[in-house]
Amino acid sequence: MGMEWQPLHLESEEVDEKDLLKPNIHSLSTSPEELHNAFFDQAQHLTEAISNQKVITEISGKNPEHTNQNQKMISIVSIAHEFNGAVNENTLQIPFKGISEKNVNIEYTNIDSNWAIKLSINPSEIEQNQIVRTFLLPKMANEPIANWSSNNLSIKF
Repeated sequence: MGMEWQPLHLESEEVDEKDLLKPNIHSLSTSPEELHNAFFDQAQHLTEAISNQKVITEISGKNPEHTNQNQKMISIVSIAHEFNGAVNENTLQIPFKGISEKNVNIEYTNIDSNWAIKLSINPSEIEQNQIVRTFLLPKMANEPIANWSSNNLSIKF
């Protein structure tokens, strides 16, 4: 039996612009890792190719009937980098330019006392090319709450 995912309802509370997390890669204290991640954030075709290769490598050679069980979870930091977002100790923020709230679906579940999020994004009205990412929240996270404000998704935990 698979995991029981529950819908995480999006609230639509407006957030002050100053409360949005923004990574600063233009300061002198920027690490090479942050610059490297910024490069990959701007080269989305490379990030997508690497992600797809990892998924195919992980799934290939396994029983096709267990594809959902074989999907690996990625870190919350990877999600933030992949979607040009930001993460701090209790919030993940992802900007969605050109994608409306109705095209984003969030589900959550509890796995071994850890909260997991399944984020599904439909870039168009047709369910083709749907992007699905599953990730764990930090171990000490509370039950997640999602908010949509000014084309930004914010998940507090």
